[in-house]
Amino acid sequence: MNCTVYVFGNLGDGYTQYPNDYAKEIFQNFCAKATESSQIAIHRDNNLMYYGYIRKLDEKTQYIGFCILLNGLMLSHITSLFSVFENAVADLVARGIILQFNEQGDVVSSLNNLNEKQQEVERIISVIQKVYDYNNDVKNLPPVSYGISKSDVKTFFESDKSDDIINASCKYGYTFIYKTKNFNTIQLNSFKKILSNVCQKRDEYKKQSESLKLQLNKAKAKQRNTTWVSILGGIVLILGIIIWNKVLYPSEVTHYETGEFVYYGPLKNNKPHGVGVAIYPTNDVDGRKYYIGNFVNGERQDNDAILFYQDGDYYYGSMNGDKWENGVLYMNSDNSHFTGDFYNNEPYNGIWYDHKELYRIAYGVKVQ
Repeated sequence: MNCTVYVFGNLGDGYTQYPNDYAKEIFQNFCAKATESSQIAIHRDNNLMYYGYIRKLDEKTQYIGFCILLNGLMLSHITSLFSVFENAVADLVARGIILQFNEQGDVVSSLNNLNEKQQEVERIISVIQKVYDYNNDVKNLPPVSYGISKSDVKTFFESDKSDDIINASCKYGYTFIYKTKNFNTIQLNSFKKILSNVCQKRDEYKKQSESLKLQLNKAKAKQRNTTWVSILGGIVLILGIIIWNKVLYPSEVTHYETGEFVYYGPLKNNKPHGVGVAIYPTNDVDGRKYYIGNFVNGERQDNDAILFYQDGDYYYGSMNGDKWENGVLYMNSDNSHFTGDFYNNEPYNGIWYDHKELYRIAYGVKVQ
């Protein structure tokens, strides 16, 4: 089915549109009457039918929009377009090039103007066209009703009768269908939950950092266990810096499922490349939980990598090609740790430190 697809919106530099042509006035009329977070806007101009969608972003003045233009035809299942366009929004957020999550999990713009990422705009246009071509249900457009002005507006909600919406769409100059809830896809809500968990972990590590700093001061005052507390305190502080400066505020954040883990961070050639977060499934064969650090062509490679395991163990140090090289391995089971070189992810050349609890004393008496 031949159709023309537009992408438009109000991003960082104001209104932007691709392709940029005479339809600008129509889309700006759509935007002027967009009162909800999500709505379909339809305009009939003689034999042309414009089926638009506007999603307001969490930055109050910003929005993203799409439009499918048909000639001589009309859609017979209009509300199904919500799914088409909502999935397009989720797709853009997942790639992080045009839309992204901010720290609070809100959908915001990643750029100022659509022309900055023309290739990405053309890609999402192609996606919408393919989905529409596969799912569309159209019929011939009836003659224009001259008893109704081209500027007349008819409004509906998604829950209204489908036949009433279809009849109005071909009679009135403008028809709006508003959606007041559930406009995020399951995929988008899943992304938001993952980001919320990462932010929660960041806050937890920040609290741990403050606690460990106090412990470090006490340890120094008593001249006891200084080496271990210093190492652990440094690890937590570095972790906080990495999460805060590199993961939650990167230049480009992308959600990507590798099959081995869920990844947040930049991509190159469709592989993780740059500083990001890998979140492993609960049934990971190696018992891994989170990796925070740099990737090179899909492999973990960083001088300051941090890898957490589900049993509480973690590794901090240098990695190359997914292999530990030199750093600290902390064992949660007995509070011991190894510092030195590794071979095949096993301690190879270095020192083990034992911090097991030997026994306790209560009121001057040894407690078994």
